[in-house]
Amino acid sequence: MIVAVGSLQREVTQITRAGDHTSFEAFKDVVAYRPEDTEHPAIVLAGSGIDRARKATEWAIDEFNPEALISFGFCSATRENQEAGDIVIADQVVLLPGTPFEWTKESVVEPHSPDRGLLLSARTAVETGGLDYHHGRIVTVTKLTTTGGTKSWIGKTIDAAAVNTSSHGVVSAATKAGVPWVAISCVLDRFDQLAPKIVDREGAGPRERGISAYARHLFRNPSDLPELIKLNRASAQASSSIKVFFDEFIKAISRSDQVPAA
Repeated sequence: MIVAVGSLQREVTQITRAGDHTSFEAFKDVVAYRPEDTEHPAIVLAGSGIDRARKATEWAIDEFNPEALISFGFCSATRENQEAGDIVIADQVVLLPGTPFEWTKESVVEPHSPDRGLLLSARTAVETGGLDYHHGRIVTVTKLTTTGGTKSWIGKTIDAAAVNTSSHGVVSAATKAGVPWVAISCVLDRFDQLAPKIVDREGAGPRERGISAYARHLFRNPSDLPELIKLNRASAQASSSIKVFFDEFIKAISRSDQVPAA
């Protein structure tokens, strides 16, 4: 079995609507989806943040005993040519701890590299799925990057293809357990896009905020409405890209016999 570990319910909206999974509470407020057959991966949604990602991955490995693991979710672009819905395939995942005021080129630590066979299957999946994609280093930060200047700096100085708050927690747990993995992220916001503060869900669970939370935010910050509308559209596009990737990745795995059938 393959297990996919993400962060938020909106990342898998298109997947769960297909009806191929049954949801259940994993532990605390982590949400998991058990596949109806062996052709689909189990899905675990950790919520936001590297600590949540690591703990959820440890639980998923104990629960499902997977033969391989996918780290997936939304990310921020770090380069000008990246748009919402683009897939970023990691050839390395690193941690960038601390705050932007502390970061230097030498701040990145704990590099992890994916399984070569799974990496090949991921590249096959984006090609056969007709998805726009990029490959390179995915950087995980401990605080969401919301400004264009910060995202651009990470792209240029750290040579990152994407930045998120979860991948390193997933892949470090998988590496420690000896489970082969691949990491992909789907672009939500452009490198020069300023994200409203309400999108920062650090430490929060995977379930979506209610409409009332956004209403209260817009009452105090009405100028954020255009950006929130833009992000909502980007979220739907990114969720669609993730579903296409999953469908094609499973086909690629089956053709390559990289992961034996359960």
